[in-house]
Amino acid sequence: MRPLRLLLDGFGSYRHPAEADFSDVTFFALTGPTGSGKSTVIDGLCFALYGTVPRWGKENAIAQALAPAAGACRVGLVFEAGGRRYAAVRALARDRRGQVHTREARLDLLDPAVPPGAPLADMLGASIGQLAEGPDAVKAKVQDILGLSYEHFTQSVLLPQGRFSDFLQAEPRKRQDLLVELLAFGIYEKVGQRARDRARLAADRAQNAQRERDELAAATAEAEERAAARVRALEDLGRIADERLQALSHRAEQARQAAAQAEEVREQARLLAAIRVPSGVARLADRIAAADRLVAVRKRQAGDAAGAEEEAERARAALPGKDQMEALARGYAQRRDLTAQLRGQEEELAARQDAETALARQLEAAEQEAERARAAREAAQRAHAAYGLAEGLRAGQPCPVCLQPVTALPHHATPPGLDEVTAAAAAAD
Repeated sequence: MRPLRLLLDGFGSYRHPAEADFSDVTFFALTGPTGSGKSTVIDGLCFALYGTVPRWGKENAIAQALAPAAGACRVGLVFEAGGRRYAAVRALARDRRGQVHTREARLDLLDPAVPPGAPLADMLGASIGQLAEGPDAVKAKVQDILGLSYEHFTQSVLLPQGRFSDFLQAEPRKRQDLLVELLAFGIYEKVGQRARDRARLAADRAQNAQRERDELAAATAEAEERAAARVRALEDLGRIADERLQALSHRAEQARQAAAQAEEVREQARLLAAIRVPSGVARLADRIAAADRLVAVRKRQAGDAAGAEEEAERARAALPGKDQMEALARGYAQRRDLTAQLRGQEEELAARQDAETALARQLEAAEQEAERARAAREAAQRAHAAYGLAEGLRAGQPCPVCLQPVTALPHHATPPGLDEVTAAAAAAD
């Protein structure tokens, strides 16, 4: 694993954003006075990968990550491993009760085309896929990529602060024990113990094999050949035995089936033994012959019926379809209804024509009567023209006869019978 870029914002003693660029160096050393933040840089690198720091004590003690009086922090590490580039980002926040919680934790696969010296924001934004999200998931994925657990990382890559000084000042025996603890040499002791156990087991097996070999000192080539021949003979005998056993099994199955068939035959024999010839069997042949003759007659009748059925089917096939016949039937029914309506309407028409003829005669008589009444009215009006003209005069208007203005209206007595003639003419009209 090679770190390239590290971002610390609100983490430990770094209250403000700070970046560490390792992309252009192979080896580096962090120097500075005590309390300047050298250890915090290493802590930030470890925290970005595993979410905890050795000097915090407990792995779940993340409250010390925040700078004093800081409400949040963010750590981002860009690193390379196995020829691929990754970005581990973790962010913490303090709630109203002062508890610190993980706000963000993710591991992304970055685009290697972005130059290592590019701005850190560009590198973190060049993600081509998210590999894990959440504190535990990011830690597990980092372990898979680096091949180191948190314990192995802090024992072989990142030695906890103060432990190496203890190593330098310790006694030789304690120094060896501390070195074993720091570098996790205990695993090699376990490997050595397992190897010694397996060596003892192999030695025991070798002794047993040698003892068995010593017991076979009389095994010569001739004896081995005889044993091989004996084995071949036994194998042939085994095949013969298997074949005969298979044949015996087949014969046993056949015997079982034969016994079952014999039992069935014996049962049928017992049933047949119980059969008695009933009375009337002597006449049974005559009845059977009569029945056969009746069957023959019925067969001929059935044949005739089948022929008649075929003829009926052919005749039926020649007839129109059912839908067509039903349509024709409905048409005929409608025709009957319409014919009946037509006869009724013809009778009604004749009656109305007779009534029309009578009314025409009445109209003709009424017109003659009206003509006579109008003629009488006109004759009366001509006879009393002066009366009629006087009725139309108006004072101040010209007279239709002399064309002089009318100064006084004349008074004529109503001619007798004129009103009656006029009323009669109006009634006649």
